[in-house]
Amino acid sequence: MTEVYNLLETGFDAATLSQQLHAYFKQHESSEIARIHAMLALFATEQCLGYRLAQYFGDDQAPRRCGHCSVCHGQVARLPEPPALPALVDKNFEALCGEFIHRHHQYSGTVPGAERLTRFLCGISVPLFTKLKARSIPGFAVLEDYPYAEVRDWAEHHLQD
Repeated sequence: MTEVYNLLETGFDAATLSQQLHAYFKQHESSEIARIHAMLALFATEQCLGYRLAQYFGDDQAPRRCGHCSVCHGQVARLPEPPALPALVDKNFEALCGEFIHRHHQYSGTVPGAERLTRFLCGISVPLFTKLKARSIPGFAVLEDYPYAEVRDWAEHHLQD
């Protein structure tokens, strides 16, 4: 998703606004992740789904067993375990990111930060990637099965070296 804004006023501190927007979007991202986890927890339970849903919406009067849902019929949902993945520590940062970093530097004159590298490695396109033809660069989306935060931490670690 791309957010687009129009400036109605020009008398503001761009750096402060940028920091505020960054903080807002980071908080929004965290709350959306928490909401998704809460939704998964709502349905992956051994309690009656009707009761859990009523509880979620603040209804304390709902019966503990509805008698109609899958849980009441003995079919408890089980979320599959995430696949076992090789540790990121064993991955070669230069081999996965080197060409992207080089192309990014040629285009912008800057080294990409951990967030941009993570988007590249996880296969999350942004408009700049179209200009860089990032999908054709070896390494694009090679870590798409790994948790985003884990890849970002790994990238940050290697950028600090």
